[in-house]
Amino acid sequence: MVMKASKAKKSHVIRVYNNSKQLIQLQMRAPGGDFFTNESQVRINPGQEVLLPKSHLRQDQVTNLTKKGFIKILHDSEVVAEREEMLVSS
Repeated sequence: MVMKASKAKKSHVIRVYNNSKQLIQLQMRAPGGDFFTNESQVRINPGQEVLLPKSHLRQDQVTNLTKKGFIKILHDSEVVAEREEMLVSS
């Protein structure tokens, strides 16, 4: 019996660092979730970093806070996976 290697769908995560001197709140919602029942907040204290599922974050909010310098993205597993795939394919 030959087993085929299947590519499991990975859930990508990002590590967010609060670079500001104030509490940052990020809105999170499960993909396809309803705003009223599934929205929650993650509070990040100054100098704190958290690991969050990328698919649950509002990307526009993350982009806006990054551009303003309030948060830094220390690690993005999706970007790392894309780089590794490019290295393997070349």
